[in-house]
Amino acid sequence: MKKLLKPLIFALIGIAFLFQFIITFHRVDDQTMEATINKGELVWVNKAVAGSWFLGMKLPGLGTIAKNDVIYYAGPHDFDAPMYEKKRQVSRVIGLPGQTVRILTKEVTVNKEPVVTPDSAQFQYRIILQQTTDADAFFAKHNIGQHQTIIDTMAVYEAPITKEKANALRKDKAVDYAKIVTVIRGGANRIFPKSPYRSWSEDNFGPLRVPKKGDRINLTYRNYDIYKNIIIEFEGNEVRKHKDEIYINGKLSNSYTIKKNYYFVLDDNRDEFFDSREWGFVPEDYILGRVIGQ
Repeated sequence: MKKLLKPLIFALIGIAFLFQFIITFHRVDDQTMEATINKGELVWVNKAVAGSWFLGMKLPGLGTIAKNDVIYYAGPHDFDAPMYEKKRQVSRVIGLPGQTVRILTKEVTVNKEPVVTPDSAQFQYRIILQQTTDADAFFAKHNIGQHQTIIDTMAVYEAPITKEKANALRKDKAVDYAKIVTVIRGGANRIFPKSPYRSWSEDNFGPLRVPKKGDRINLTYRNYDIYKNIIIEFEGNEVRKHKDEIYINGKLSNSYTIKKNYYFVLDDNRDEFFDSREWGFVPEDYILGRVIGQ
């Protein structure tokens, strides 16, 4: 019995070390990454590349995060919860520190260069069926689970689907119309930075530079909302605004030097999202790993 106990203890220590520092898994609990990763799917995560949190400290990673990586991270919008309680999310990296991201009628560019959209990315389409079509049977046949009725009496629906599936629908005799939906103007209530000085939408966003460690930002009342979470929540400063003046840690400040690197992420389900377009940047120490398989 004693001979078996020792190897068993070492095996348990090894497994604990593996899942603490090297690898973990995460079950996706929403539809924001469909059709790349579906709700309920289990993904494996390489933690070593980003570095683990241990005893309240973020350990250095053994690799780098690259554009188009699908990352596993702690939700930056959850300010009040400690790191271990923050919601875990999965999104695709679009903008690296120091790069400029822009979305124009759903087309994404980084540093003015087009970003290739994954074939598995979904967009919201408006679909009009022939009046005699059984809508439930139609959407079931095409394996479209997320659809909503817009005008029931006119057989108008919307659904997030891939461009490939949209092309297939157009060939179906039951379909009169299938076209992508574009939101021209957004609102200050949802789209980052939730500011009255910008009318960005999920489909028309930016240009926005992703903050990089060492960047010196000229602060004004017009751009303060872009950087306030960085200054207060992620880098631990106290801020007070008085009319057009900004005080950081009690001192009148017209600039701020960024202390960390940040990332801009998008969900592959581009119109059913919870990503940087809603809450802003991902701090480097919130990245917990890179998704390596399903």
